[in-house]
Amino acid sequence: SAEAEVLEGLRKQVKEKGRPSPAAASGKQQSSAPPEQGQQPPTPQAPSPDRQQQSPEQQPASTADRVIERRQQLLSAYPAVDLPGHARGDVCRLYGALSEIISERWPDLERALSGCRGGNREQEDAWYRLGRESADYRGEKKPVKHGKVYWVPPVLRHYRNLLDVPGTSEELLYQEEKRLILEGAFFLHRLYILYRWAIDYAGDRGGGGFIPSADLEEGLNYVRAVIADFGLGGFRPGNENSR
Repeated sequence: SAEAEVLEGLRKQVKEKGRPSPAAASGKQQSSAPPEQGQQPPTPQAPSPDRQQQSPEQQPASTADRVIERRQQLLSAYPAVDLPGHARGDVCRLYGALSEIISERWPDLERALSGCRGGNREQEDAWYRLGRESADYRGEKKPVKHGKVYWVPPVLRHYRNLLDVPGTSEELLYQEEKRLILEGAFFLHRLYILYRWAIDYAGDRGGGGFIPSADLEEGLNYVRAVIADFGLGGFRPGNENSR
């Protein structure tokens, strides 16, 4: 599948370019993310004489580099979690976005859903289940002067421990990062369904849990944007082939 190719591309990228060591990774967290789905590699061409004389540093950026740079710029707009500098950037940004959703948007969604009891039993069960899980995805906001940064949520503690242990293998880190991206994607898709349910059944019906439809639409659009920007459209719950 396209999503599997994206993950495999990331794996090759880590092997080819390497991961910064904990000692070398310092300063502001830089985000790295999968190349855009469906991106085809450029057709190899013989370099021109001028190109042959250039050092690698002087050569123009490749199409893949430009795609990665655009994705990094896109994801840099999202908050991050406070992980070591050699953590994968898209994991930091994805779970920063999830922490923001749970901290700032989940309370309104819960209030809207509370006015829908007695409706769809399957969706009610999904709401209760997601509510229990939400605590694991919430990182408290860290007091910083510039931008939004969240403390590490419980779901990332194992990953943080792996990053802190010297000599942790690239394969082990890759597998944990892959798991976190998939679990974050599944959570977002389930959250999207709950937003749709709240809008359809609670939006303009009033009641104790009433939240204006415009606020719910804003939350829905934010979740949709996170799914699109991180390239998670194909990672839906129940799609075990994504693993």
